[in-house]
Amino acid sequence: MVTLLSNTKGEIYASCQLQDYLHRAPEMEHCSLLAFAIDTWEETYNNENETEKKGSPTLKAGCPAHIRACYDHDHPRWHSHRRVFRAFGHNTLPHIAGPWFPHNNDANLYNFYCACMLALLKPWHKKEHLKSDDEPWHVAFMSFKNNATTYQKRVIAGFQYYYKSKVACDSMGMDGDKLSFGRRCAISTVECAEEEETADMLENELCIPLTEQDLQMFK
Repeated sequence: MVTLLSNTKGEIYASCQLQDYLHRAPEMEHCSLLAFAIDTWEETYNNENETEKKGSPTLKAGCPAHIRACYDHDHPRWHSHRRVFRAFGHNTLPHIAGPWFPHNNDANLYNFYCACMLALLKPWHKKEHLKSDDEPWHVAFMSFKNNATTYQKRVIAGFQYYYKSKVACDSMGMDGDKLSFGRRCAISTVECAEEEETADMLENELCIPLTEQDLQMFK
């Protein structure tokens, strides 16, 4: 999403989250686009007042201060806005606007899918930071995924949950076999888990089949 803003001189410029990310401060170089979006927020500040405060620091009781970092000077609002790290353990979730990420089983869109996952989860400033010129997107993504953290693997699996759920719902409404609703949920959930440890955990969970009477009570 691109927003048109104007500065104090009346000049109009475009502003978007991707622009903020590419002009992030050196303190945020390690942040992926997803981490930048959910782990930081933007605030306004007065550059002159902040310079005066640095000369006379004061200690205050309470929680540690949030880490703040200014945009680089190529950002149109570097002199008036900056990013602030959220506190550790926050529960902020991303809101994905527009079409959902592509299915990882669509051969026609697989390179696009790999590019989306890399751009979202790997720190970068330009395409060369995501992959080399002679490296296919799917090879770069597999290399990244093989060394990804547990959190990154869960994010990758989570983006496919939409499609897994849709397939499970469609199959419940179309076929006529006698599998119980509870059993279907167990199968769908295990298929959604891409990490081996997550799948093992789900297989050991108790799954109670639901009856038609249970469904009526729920309604």
